[in-house]
Amino acid sequence: MKWVLGMVAGCVGSWIAVFVVSPDDSRAVFYGMCGPLVAVAGTWMLIEHVARTNPAGLTALMMTGFIAKMAFFAVYVITVLRGLDVEWTPFAVSFGVYFVALYAVEALLLRRLVARLT
Repeated sequence: MKWVLGMVAGCVGSWIAVFVVSPDDSRAVFYGMCGPLVAVAGTWMLIEHVARTNPAGLTALMMTGFIAKMAFFAVYVITVLRGLDVEWTPFAVSFGVYFVALYAVEALLLRRLVARLT
């Protein structure tokens, strides 16, 4: 759970910096941050739980999560761009940056977790 709080703190801190520098783009950046953050935070909490209760189930969880996240991201991006009417350029850039950064953190944490389990 502490890693999820760290991810949230890092994302919110970077969003506040964007808000200070460019308030006009902050709404689009906020939505670009939220999707990847929710996906990674939710996945990581499930991974930690499964690692404690059923380590053999991690692979099945990861495969199911991959499929669920593909659907989630498709719906999320369409909803934000069409339904919430945000500027697509700052949204796309922030979505990409947060996506890569947060999944890199998750990969490092997963590597560390698996090393600890073996």
